[in-house]
Amino acid sequence: MKREAPAGTAADAIELITKDDVCGRLKISPWTLDRKIRRGEFPKPLWLGATTPRWRLSEVEAWQNDPARRQRPAPQAPRRKDRDRR
Repeated sequence: MKREAPAGTAADAIELITKDDVCGRLKISPWTLDRKIRRGEFPKPLWLGATTPRWRLSEVEAWQNDPARRQRPAPQAPRRKDRDRR
């Protein structure tokens, strides 16, 4: 017998979406999504298994609705070591 949580509980508030869903929603490729995650530009997934990433729909929507979070951070110039020029 399946036991259901009462309506309006925290269990109802969490909806997980797949990588394909995230990419479709953002209109980006899986490779671009991976790159954004590595750079810290997008929320990290929850891992349900070794090969099963999922994102909270609420986090993805919050990211979409906040322009400051969507902007790519400015690249930093590489530091140059002082060397003697001969």
